[in-house]
Amino acid sequence: MKKITSYLVISISIFVFWSCSKKDGLGNINSQTLKTQVFIDTIRGLEKVGSILRFETTDDYVEFVEDTSQMKWEKLADFSTEKGFVNYFQQSPAITNSDSSLMDEDFGQLLNVDGVLIIGDKAIKVDKPNESVYITSMQNLNLNYQDLIIGDTLNKSIFHFSTSDDVIDYLYLGFIEKCGGSDDIDVTSNKLYRFQGNEEDYVEYKARYAKFGIFFSVKIYAIHHYQNSHLSDYDNLRFKIKVDDLNQYKSMRFRPRPCSGSNNVYHHGGNRIFQKVYDRNGVVYLVFVAYQRVRSLNGYRLWMKGLFNGAAGAQETSEWIGDEVNSNF
Repeated sequence: MKKITSYLVISISIFVFWSCSKKDGLGNINSQTLKTQVFIDTIRGLEKVGSILRFETTDDYVEFVEDTSQMKWEKLADFSTEKGFVNYFQQSPAITNSDSSLMDEDFGQLLNVDGVLIIGDKAIKVDKPNESVYITSMQNLNLNYQDLIIGDTLNKSIFHFSTSDDVIDYLYLGFIEKCGGSDDIDVTSNKLYRFQGNEEDYVEYKARYAKFGIFFSVKIYAIHHYQNSHLSDYDNLRFKIKVDDLNQYKSMRFRPRPCSGSNNVYHHGGNRIFQKVYDRNGVVYLVFVAYQRVRSLNGYRLWMKGLFNGAAGAQETSEWIGDEVNSNF
């Protein structure tokens, strides 16, 4: 990715040395670690501590996640390149496609190869396959890191939560406010073929609500599996939000916890365009970010169809996909 140097402001470099006798997450085994702090204009409080990214305060982390500008992910990539940060997707050996599909393509850029991020004075391990989040104090991370990444709660310094919990409450308050939630969504449409008679080249659409304890997202995808070449222009891939006859401007909607809150997110019905495109392992993904917050959802309405005007003519997916839970808001 082209480096955007105008966005970088290097403010402070601090040398802090950590020592360890086993893998501690803050550097190599039996080595000392250099801690360098760099601020970027829209990533307040971000630093790299050994092999882990850290936000100085919980407010800094919330501000980053809930910034609606998708430019933040490009700036994070610049920061990671500048500081040599190895994120979740750069594991060696490489993670499998199954592992990759469980992780959000944005959120994984914040986690190190062990799935760890530091917020304030807490180190947090996100274990999506087991729907678990583990937390320990940064103060003794060199001693507890190995237990943190394997989720060993026999170590009394390791605390366990679910990926469905609003862990942000624990970071702010020391406890989690209980409030009704809603299940994940991960549904895929039927296939729309690029060429008649070629079943290896097709587009399918996906609606996904994913939970990671400290990061919650709802995204709509168009996924192009291509055989010989991808499309030269993806503007002809769009999606349709099912109109709510009672309120067209709130046709797709999301209500975050806590239940007493009113910080809802609304999208109008009708045809919509995707926000970004990327190619991973020979498959092109178009993405629309419908919801991205640090809190899970109490209720939502999400019904969509895919649209594809390609060589096989104008097509749309056969059924509405999505779900609706506690949607009277």
